[in-house]
Amino acid sequence: MPQPLKNSIAFWIAPGGEIHRVPSCHIEYVIDHPNLFGMSEDRLRTIYEEHNEPWRCEGLARGKIIRQLISQGWIRVRRYSGEYAVNVRAYDTTCKNILSSFVQQLTSEGFDGRYEEDQYMPLAIRVLARAPDQDPQTQIRIRLNDLLPSEV
Repeated sequence: MPQPLKNSIAFWIAPGGEIHRVPSCHIEYVIDHPNLFGMSEDRLRTIYEEHNEPWRCEGLARGKIIRQLISQGWIRVRRYSGEYAVNVRAYDTTCKNILSSFVQQLTSEGFDGRYEEDQYMPLAIRVLARAPDQDPQTQIRIRLNDLLPSEV
C-alpha cells in the first residue's frame, strides 16, 4: 500500500507523456540520461563551458538546458512543502491531458510507493516565454483536483 508523500519529489514528463521519476536534481537526471532527452554529454559539457561553470553545477548552464528541454515539450515537476512547481512550454490541451494523467497516477497509486493525499495541493504552472533564453513569463495557479476527472 502506498504511503502519503511528506517531502519533495521530482519528475520529468516527456512530450509524449512518459513519466520519469527524478531521484535528486533535474539537471543531474538530464546529465545521467542525455540520450533520453535527445542530447549528448558533449553538448551538455559545451553549454557548461560556455558559462564557465563546473560540470553538474546548478547555475546558468542548468537554466539554459532546462529551458531548452521545456521548449521542446518536456514538463518539469517538483513538489515543495506547500505546492507543486510545474514548468511547461504551453498550457494547452495536450499539456493539460498529460498533466491530468500524471495527477491521476500521483493521487492514486503514486510513484515509488508514495502518493499525494492532498488533492487540493496547489500547482504553480510557469509557462515558458517564446525564446528559450528568456525567463518564464506566465504563471497559472490551480489545484491538483482541477486536473482530475469530474465525478458525475
